[in-house]
Amino acid sequence: MKAFLIDPEKKKVSIVDIDFFVHDYRKISKMIEAKYFTTVRINSDHDTVYVDDEGLYTDKASFMLKSYPTPLKGKGLVLGVNDEGDSIEPVLSYETLKSMIFWEMG
Repeated sequence: MKAFLIDPEKKKVSIVDIDFFVHDYRKISKMIEAKYFTTVRINSDHDTVYVDDEGLYTDKASFMLKSYPTPLKGKGLVLGVNDEGDSIEPVLSYETLKSMIFWEMG
């Protein structure tokens, strides 16, 4: 399954292939390098970014999304969500996601 990995340290968005059972929260935590994560819905299609729940308390690099008013710190993993709440490929395109991101200044 295709997903997008946002790396604010490198100011890069990558297309990644998720080859594990996505409902295993430990794998998501490992991908975004976070002990705990939270989710932010980023569009009306229910695409969601998983980010470090404790990120704002760290010195990790951050990014912002046009659709969300608060900085998000650390890596982000973008997945879609179906009507049953299962993770699926995001609806938005790679190009659209890249156009939504503002990198941390400085």
